[in-house]
Amino acid sequence: MNALPAISQLLNVPISHETYQVDMMNDKPMPYPSSDANHAILFECQKALDDTVRQHPVRLMTSVLLYHPNGYRPVELCWEQAPNREHLTQPQPNKQEPDTLIASFFERLNIQIEQNFLSRRVKLKQRVSNKPYHAISKRLTPHHTIVVFFFNKSDYASLGRDTGHSRYLRTCIFNAWHSTIGIECDNYCWPNPWISISEGLVINARVDKPEDNLHAMHNQLSWLAHASLGDFPITYWHY
Repeated sequence: MNALPAISQLLNVPISHETYQVDMMNDKPMPYPSSDANHAILFECQKALDDTVRQHPVRLMTSVLLYHPNGYRPVELCWEQAPNREHLTQPQPNKQEPDTLIASFFERLNIQIEQNFLSRRVKLKQRVSNKPYHAISKRLTPHHTIVVFFFNKSDYASLGRDTGHSRYLRTCIFNAWHSTIGIECDNYCWPNPWISISEGLVINARVDKPEDNLHAMHNQLSWLAHASLGDFPITYWHY
């Protein structure tokens, strides 16, 4: 999957604020000609990003490529191992989902976040939002899905390092996906055959001139609408 130019761009290519513009769509910069885009998907992506930043203006955006060997069937969640989940709420899709795989992934991610973030921050008497992220998902093949997260950077400052330590948000994402597809992975390994995570883009729309970062996010997100990724619709998960 990483051979697809759009996927490689989403996951691996750093953004240059000075050189990323190739074309414009709805007054927003794009990294490729607009004729190569699915305009309906592009409009949905642009609206989702604008809506999520409007609701919470400090965001950390990261793209995650998921490989699911069993198709769109998550393994059953063992509730005996889950904590008392009263804090985080679950984002809801903006359209009917044909399966429960991504919803199950988010449920497990919330468990990971509660186990590894909330208990520590509660001890320090720090406030944490009960809406930790918005997301956009798009099915690519029967075994691949791309998810773009918009984390509340006020609560989750960064993705953390590739060390496998449970306190890092990056590790929580890995562990949540392994649990979703039933893969036991005791040792943190990179590269991981089941999941790839990009570096994050950050915006603080409370500052005077956030346009560069917001345009960079729109530029990066526009790859979800590239024609090479097919016509599967996107789903916007929000509160």
